[in-house]
Amino acid sequence: MKIDYTPKMIRFDSEILPPGKVAGLACGRAHYVVFDSDNNLHTYGKIFKQKSEIQHDGFEVHDGDELFDGSKVKQLSMDYEIFGALVED
Repeated sequence: MKIDYTPKMIRFDSEILPPGKVAGLACGRAHYVVFDSDNNLHTYGKIFKQKSEIQHDGFEVHDGDELFDGSKVKQLSMDYEIFGALVED
């Protein structure tokens, strides 16, 4: 079986998000979310209604503690326009 797609390459400024801090990634059709070990979500594309004050490389940074009532993001899932987060208290 051959999958017909173009892989998505996500590049970050390593001073903003060092490679050792990346905890996970989820991709949709035109959206990306990378979460880090500090429980921040770096989002590309309109995922959340509230716009972030912190931005870099076309990504917005959202505080996972604030989004998920203090819970830590463990895993993300994204498919087209559907976004889900597995969190732990």
